Amino acid sequence: VNDPLYYLGYAQDDVKQFNNYGIDHVALNGFDRAIYTGWDDGIVYGQSNMERNLDMLNYLKEQGISSGIYLPDSYLFSVINAYYDAPLSGNEFSVTAASIPFLQLLLGDAIDFYSPYLNFASDERNTLLRLVEFGVYPSYLLTGGSTYDLKHTNSSNVYISEYDILRNRMSYYYDFIDDALLAVKGLEMTGHHFIGEGVVQVEYENGISIIVNYNTADVTVDSITVPALDYRVIS
Repeated sequence: VNDPLYYLGYAQDDVKQFNNYGIDHVALNGFDRAIYTGWDDGIVYGQSNMERNLDMLNYLKEQGISSGIYLPDSYLFSVINAYYDAPLSGNEFSVTAASIPFLQLLLGDAIDFYSPYLNFASDERNTLLRLVEFGVYPSYLLTGGSTYDLKHTNSSNVYISEYDILRNRMSYYYDFIDDALLAVKGLEMTGHHFIGEGVVQVEYENGISIIVNYNTADVTVDSITVPALDYRVIS
């Protein structure tokens, strides 16, 4: 486990390489395991570790490097540009009838949200509708070679990753969600309403709304017909 005391120094070293290779955006993970109170020649409190994390991320920002973080804690929201592994449901610690995109309602106009890896989705259509409803972009873990080569590595839990195999699926996902997410990119989500069983309406600051139909039959909302397992963008 790396000590946050050294994070700023790591970043200063890394920026030199980023500049050499023209890198202006990085994805970072593990911050949730770096904020606990610990012992290193005396007690190091979690608050101090949070401050060190922020120092490092602010340094990257000053150097023109945008940061995306996997499952960032709330104290990091002000210094990141992308949220990876964005939730598409509730925490499932309690029984609920439905979930709302709370983070997207709070931060959607300031941070780009990306889904957990969609290399394999057991219910593709439902997942795509959730991306549209929650305003989340798809993400993937891709390799140039066969996933079989990962069998005896620390990535052995990845079952499909080869780009040549996934590209058709990625293209299909893109085509499905493009009309919705392109229309509201960078805009504030201002409302989210359940207007019927399996029917959701999401509203944005520019007046555009999106109706999502999770039912296996068409539904009509204010004279607008939304096909089964589909959505409609309303200007």
